[in-house]
Amino acid sequence: MFKCSVITRNRLRRRPVRSSHGFTIIELMITVFILLVTAAVALPSFSQFQKDSRLDSLAQSLNSTVRLARSEAISKNAFVRVEFASDSTVTLCRRNDSNASCPAASDPDTFRVIDLGDDSVEIESPDVNLANGFVFSSRGRLVGGGSLDIGSCDDRGADHGMVVRINPVGRANLREISQTADAQCS
Repeated sequence: MFKCSVITRNRLRRRPVRSSHGFTIIELMITVFILLVTAAVALPSFSQFQKDSRLDSLAQSLNSTVRLARSEAISKNAFVRVEFASDSTVTLCRRNDSNASCPAASDPDTFRVIDLGDDSVEIESPDVNLANGFVFSSRGRLVGGGSLDIGSCDDRGADHGMVVRINPVGRANLREISQTADAQCS
C-alpha cells in the first residue's frame, strides 16, 4: 500500500527566524525618557499632597486637643489650661486658678502632654498670646470671653492653612483658613 501525501507550498516555505533576546537601546532610552517626564510632572503634586496631609494632621490634632481640654474641664469641674511650648508640645493641666500656669509634666494635675511633631508648621492666634495658653472654665467656657482662633500654617503663605476656632461657649470647629474672613497665615 502506498501512502500519498500532498505537499503544499506553505509547508515548503521557511519562515524567517527573528531573534528577540532583548530591547534595543532606542527602546530603553524612550522608556526612560517617558518615566522621567512622568516623574517630573507628578513630583510637585506629591509634594503638595504631603504638605496638605501634614497640615491637616496637625489641625486635627489641635482640634481634638482643644475638645479634650474642654471635656476634661466639664467632667472634673475644674479650670483646664492649654499651654503651647516652643518645642511643639501642648500641655493640658487642671488648675484651681485660671491664671496659674501648668506645672511640670510629672505633676498629677498635668494630665496630657501632646507632641505636635514637625516644628516647621506655625501655630498662631491674633487674639491671645498662645505662649501663655488659654483656659476653659469648669463649665467648659473659654475664660476671658470672646472667641479664639488657632491657625496652623506652613511655608506656603496666606492661602494654605487650617483654623481651630473656639467660640465663647468653648466649642471648637475646624475649618480651612480660606473659609474664614479674619484669619490668615503670615
